[in-house]
Amino acid sequence: ESVHDASSFAGFIRPVFGSAVLNGSPGRDTHEDAFFADRDHLDQNPVAPLSTPRVEQGPPRYLTDSEYERLVAAVQAYVDAYGTDDGPAHQQAPLRWLLHGIRIAVATGFRRQTLIGLEWKHINTTDDQIVVPPRLTKRDGYMVPLFDRTKRALDHIEGRTGRVLTRLDGSPIPSDTFSKQFTRFAKAASLENVTLHTLRHTFASWLVQAGVSLYKVSAWMGHQDVKVTQRYAHLAPAQSDDIAEQVFG
Repeated sequence: ESVHDASSFAGFIRPVFGSAVLNGSPGRDTHEDAFFADRDHLDQNPVAPLSTPRVEQGPPRYLTDSEYERLVAAVQAYVDAYGTDDGPAHQQAPLRWLLHGIRIAVATGFRRQTLIGLEWKHINTTDDQIVVPPRLTKRDGYMVPLFDRTKRALDHIEGRTGRVLTRLDGSPIPSDTFSKQFTRFAKAASLENVTLHTLRHTFASWLVQAGVSLYKVSAWMGHQDVKVTQRYAHLAPAQSDDIAEQVFG
């Protein structure tokens, strides 16, 4: 008999393996527990200590310069419909935050949660760096250089307190809104297989293509292991044998 959904699968497998497998610990007062208890089987979930194998991923999708320009142009066209660059209406245009977010993301490699939660106090203009606290990352905090490109993106934003990206009323950008609006304009720019996370891949890819070491890119991405950053290694510029000759010749 085929299993079509989670409920039917649970009903199918519970009599076979018992509630211990499904719940992570032996259940009580069930005929399945009695069945297995009599046979001294499954006093604990046998697969609990196992970790899910990592699935090998292909090369990450990133934007070319022209694709990035098309994306920005698509959002800019919408924003410009609400005012001019010299007028206050332009600064208050709906989705202005999306334009800022795209520019910042491609210059920092920030994940969505970091973009949404980034505050001005995290930006150190004296030392030219952005310090990302642990609460805005998946693991430990880390530092990203404050590149000139990032500064230009930030210069377009008014205000220097609270969150960097907010809606018109000052409230945070909802995660799903950020992703949906980004996808909307990516489609408008005729970009395929692109999500908000593609901007993070773009940040790393452009750095590696420019010759920045994987170790630096790994640190600036907040990766715990440089092996994660190895997926961008194929983008590194080819090194000439002449360089080695200069060192050891």
